[in-house]
Amino acid sequence: MGNVPGAVAGSLLLGLVESYGIALFGTSYRNLFAFILLVVILVLRPNGLFASRRQNPPEPMTGTFIAPSKPLNIPTRALVAVVVAMALLPLVLSNPYVLQTLTNAWLYGLLGLSLTLIAGTVGLVSLGHAALLAIGGYASALLALNLGMPVGLSILAAGVITAAIGTVLVFPSFRLRGHYFSISTLAVGEIVALVILNWESLTRGPIGLSGIPPLALFGIELDTVQSVYWFALGVLVVLAALQFRLLGSHLGRVLRAVRDDDIAARSYGIGLDRYKGLAFAVGSFAAGVSGAVTAHLYSYINHETFNAQLSILALTIVILGGMGNVIGAIVGAVLLVGLPEVFRVAAEYRVLIYGLVLLLLVRFRPQGLFGTI
Repeated sequence: MGNVPGAVAGSLLLGLVESYGIALFGTSYRNLFAFILLVVILVLRPNGLFASRRQNPPEPMTGTFIAPSKPLNIPTRALVAVVVAMALLPLVLSNPYVLQTLTNAWLYGLLGLSLTLIAGTVGLVSLGHAALLAIGGYASALLALNLGMPVGLSILAAGVITAAIGTVLVFPSFRLRGHYFSISTLAVGEIVALVILNWESLTRGPIGLSGIPPLALFGIELDTVQSVYWFALGVLVVLAALQFRLLGSHLGRVLRAVRDDDIAARSYGIGLDRYKGLAFAVGSFAAGVSGAVTAHLYSYINHETFNAQLSILALTIVILGGMGNVIGAIVGAVLLVGLPEVFRVAAEYRVLIYGLVLLLLVRFRPQGLFGTI
């Protein structure tokens, strides 16, 4: 950064890599080589090829989003009452449109749970989170289509596969700090999308996967709006309860210590990469389950189903609710999914609305609606 000869050399290197990549493999691989080169440079020389070796390493990005605050404490009885009310809602409200909108909100809530653990609790701000949804969706769909695995089991397996692949892909970037880590996750997200697009023998390339089996549990097909609603709500409640338990344990305190001051945490003997990897695996599992349920719910996915806008939406959900706040992530998902449906006439301005909400939150209430934990 700030190095004029380095900028010239970097542009020449990128142009040559893209040109030879296109000549050898075709135009669909163009951006793949660019993002792979970006990740390699970030991991090996995060300050750039022409940066001085005496240049100070980047500072952590924690202070950008983690604001000191007193989180809003909600009594356990009130939470149980809300869960029971949401579970009974389909019995008193038969409007399929409202139930489908809330089902989408529960799925985005799973995405929010994933990112609030990774970005809010550990301080790893990921900009490529949609890739985890894509891995989970394709994994579950392929297991059900090619191997005939029951849908319920394929969704669980997709979560495990996403946790493993996502952690392996991001693990080399754990040594990065500040905005460099965020850039690397953005690159990893684009690499996953391009691999899905070009690995036609497995993913069917741009055609995508169709005829994905519908949601089913214990051999019973969930063919009504109400049953799908209850299924998504049940998965969300279970994973939210597990995350509550994790954050309230010794492990949760260790993860917050890594977020607040990784140097002090290392001085206490905490293995940073180990705990970052563990948090990323747990968060990736929730994102993978969300992507898998979405794939079976829609019965068709392709490389554009889980695009980069979902990563921005996930970050907006987390900042809206409060970094590291489980309840905040769920409420943020309901607000950001439900409000655009209320103002459906302005659907083409949805991304603009998300951007304005994000800017206003960072400016006026950076701790989020429910506070940062």
